[in-house]
Amino acid sequence: MSQGLQIKSLREWIATILAGFFSLLVVLAIVRGDIESVVINMLFALLLAAYQRRFILDNDALLIRSQLKLFGIGITTFSVKRITLSSLDELVLTCGHAKNELMLTFSSEHSTQVERFDFRGQDELIKRLLSDTGIDYTIRSKGTANKKGHKAAVASKDTVADIFYRHTSPGEILLSHSVSRFAMPLPNSQRKTVYIAVAFGLLITIGVVSSSQNWIAGCVLLALTYLSYWLVRAHLCNQYYFIAQSPQSDIVVDEQYLQLPALLFADKKARKVAKEQVRSIEARWNYYVVDSYSIGWSRRKIKRPHVVSLTFITDEGPTIAVSNMAINGQALLLALTHKNYPVSLERSTKQALPMLFHIRIAVLLGVVGIIISSMIRFL
Repeated sequence: MSQGLQIKSLREWIATILAGFFSLLVVLAIVRGDIESVVINMLFALLLAAYQRRFILDNDALLIRSQLKLFGIGITTFSVKRITLSSLDELVLTCGHAKNELMLTFSSEHSTQVERFDFRGQDELIKRLLSDTGIDYTIRSKGTANKKGHKAAVASKDTVADIFYRHTSPGEILLSHSVSRFAMPLPNSQRKTVYIAVAFGLLITIGVVSSSQNWIAGCVLLALTYLSYWLVRAHLCNQYYFIAQSPQSDIVVDEQYLQLPALLFADKKARKVAKEQVRSIEARWNYYVVDSYSIGWSRRKIKRPHVVSLTFITDEGPTIAVSNMAINGQALLLALTHKNYPVSLERSTKQALPMLFHIRIAVLLGVVGIIISSMIRFL
């Protein structure tokens, strides 16, 4: 079992965001020399950063614990809800764009109770935790049909071709698909390093803008901070997912088995999985806009499908979700369906290419910075 594996609640996520906001206020107060504001904002930042509400697998029970804990030191515990695995009647995991929701129905002494736990992201963590309980659970996606356990509807090669290759020829069916380590999901253990790099860049940006009122330089530094996030993230992922004992990073699709590289599993061990051991291959996809054109007074968008994530569910547990940035998802799906593997296709609410959205935001910030700087000079 994944002892010690914890899922952070939506409340804790919001508290962390607010803690970051108050930390910025502390920096601004230091720049202004306002000691009283520094103390007050620091207290709020520490209090919010210490708040935890988590879903935990503890031996033969599930815990929902609310507490204050800072730097590994427990301050106080508000509540602990303990639900034994033997008392569970139903587990329902609902995945959405803004948040995920876990509903637990269990039997107490004389009644049946329902406990709800909301969280954001952490899809792979919660699936791994629930798989380790050994209890069947239901997965639901908002706006889509229900899926019982991992028995998802199987998509055919015609379905894949119709969605992803409507305007192009599929070409050669590749049996080996390389996974890019630098584009894999950032592990939780490496997030602090990335956040420190971003925070350092933001502090420099705030310092430059506060001291010189140079908004153009501030926007440039903000763009460099954003770039540093992706560079540091790519470097850390490349290091983390390079496994010296098993450096192979290709997914091999055979008629009888799947060769899955070690970097896809939490225990960092490669697996050769027989076809009958593959429960489901969950593929989520969405459209992204590549171009637009005008017809009269209306404007039409040209969209292309894109694989958002792809997860292998096997008898030995699920893999880490792989995005289309790390692998050619369309080509892999085509190979899997041609070899008659159980593939589940589901339209996702997540952005297909979030980096495009981020780039547009960066450009918008740059334009706004130039406009503000010009207005200040004019005034």
